[in-house]
Amino acid sequence: MDSTTYGRMKIHDKRSCGFEARYNQAKAVGFVGTDTFYFKDAKTAKLESHQDIAFGCGLRNYDFWFGDNRGPLNVIAGIHGLAPGPSILFYMISILSQTDALSMKMIPIDSPHLQIFPQNLAPLDRHELLSNISISRALGGSTRSSNQISQHLYRAKSSYYITQLALGNGGGAQSPFLLLDTGSDETWVQCEGCNPCFATKAGNFRYMDSTTYARMKIDDQRCVPQKIFEGSCGFVVQYSQATTVGVIGTDTFYFKNAKTARLEVYQDIAFGCGLRNYNVWFGDNTGPQNIITGVHGIAPGPRSFLNQLDAQIQGRFLYCIPSWVEERLAFSTIYFGEDAQMSEGEQRQVQVISMNADKRYHLFLDGISVDGVRLSIDPSIFELDEQYYNKGFFIDSGAPYTTLARSAYKPLRDAIIQYFSKYGWEPKIGRLFDLCYVVYPSGEQRFPSVVLHFVHKNGEEKEIVDMVLDKDNIFQKFVIDQNQGFCLMMLPVDDPGPCLLGAFQQANFKILYDVKNWLLYFVHHHLG
Repeated sequence: MDSTTYGRMKIHDKRSCGFEARYNQAKAVGFVGTDTFYFKDAKTAKLESHQDIAFGCGLRNYDFWFGDNRGPLNVIAGIHGLAPGPSILFYMISILSQTDALSMKMIPIDSPHLQIFPQNLAPLDRHELLSNISISRALGGSTRSSNQISQHLYRAKSSYYITQLALGNGGGAQSPFLLLDTGSDETWVQCEGCNPCFATKAGNFRYMDSTTYARMKIDDQRCVPQKIFEGSCGFVVQYSQATTVGVIGTDTFYFKNAKTARLEVYQDIAFGCGLRNYNVWFGDNTGPQNIITGVHGIAPGPRSFLNQLDAQIQGRFLYCIPSWVEERLAFSTIYFGEDAQMSEGEQRQVQVISMNADKRYHLFLDGISVDGVRLSIDPSIFELDEQYYNKGFFIDSGAPYTTLARSAYKPLRDAIIQYFSKYGWEPKIGRLFDLCYVVYPSGEQRFPSVVLHFVHKNGEEKEIVDMVLDKDNIFQKFVIDQNQGFCLMMLPVDDPGPCLLGAFQQANFKILYDVKNWLLYFVHHHLG
């Protein structure tokens, strides 16, 4: 009442607008007012004033306390919410109109910020978990039935990267963590009312409480295939022995502008509400502490995120994964739209190759060289099986490590053994990787070069484009038998595969997907 800029918010009949916020057994009740707020400018560090910002004045506060921080020495006076909603402070000053640049985080599943995996894991234990993710993605490669209703994805430990989205309004607003999946075109979250459900710490999306949610009608052009669920457009997604069934709806999503770092509103985005979730689990991230509530797919498809926002992002996205040799970063960023481009200096060095971006991102690998010698590999093992997608060479950031069909992996392994034999080194089978050494190059000793030879189709002409992998894309240091050693960071899978180009091998490359033109650009880019 002493603030000269404060005013109570009115509703249509001139009475004051009120609010009620519940937190388990605690409750805060009061009226909503407006006042001037001051925020620090990130560039100048100066305070900037923002007038007429709405917030609640808690006047009836029942059973409130803040953990062990209570009593007369408590310094906490309330809550500043950042989740989306019509009256949230952060959103009232941050949301802009749509532009052509947006971004989202790529958070590694083993990031200490997520605490999905135990943070005291030994290096080999961590790599074992990541190896399991790679194998599960290879063995659970995407397939579709003839009517495209069923999509076979991955069940356990299904993706290396996680992202966080914000969707809904009013009481249904939520910011769920989802698996970021370049192998799926479906985005879905587990919704309230599911039966059966999988356990989740964050709770289910309360779609019926979101003021902007609507079920999708069968005649909507995004209802492909036309699967009916409770009279509306439905979906079915299969994960090995697990299945998610539910309704397709639309709601408001919020994405960060890559230039301003502010959130922007995108309305009428279609996604799935998982209401029948059978045997769904996310590897070691299970039980009531699970923070993952669904999947965000960025593969091509009629209802894909890329297709729905085509006007804004034009089928373009870019990311750069930091080296695993350096100290692990908390996350990377994936950029969409006009910000998905190479710098002026990189444009002079960038290489481009063709890809099949019909359902997943398939690359036309022609062969592999070790130390300048082309390996004897039948290139047909890399050819795409367009019916089942269980064969081919796919770029897949969701797989931590590259997987190769055995008929391609064995010649690679043999060539590396032959190379190191000139130093008199004997290979050792490691606990996780089947090619390790208990020594490390020193002096004039060197690691071999490994080159992936891709075919780029330019009209009727074809050319070979090389992706040169350095030692940090191929080998990882380990302590083996109390000695400094290293292992080949690739994994064999039974023929016919599929083969996946994993995140470890993509590190220190800036990679740009031009999905509409079926092109992939890459250039070496070391994050500083």
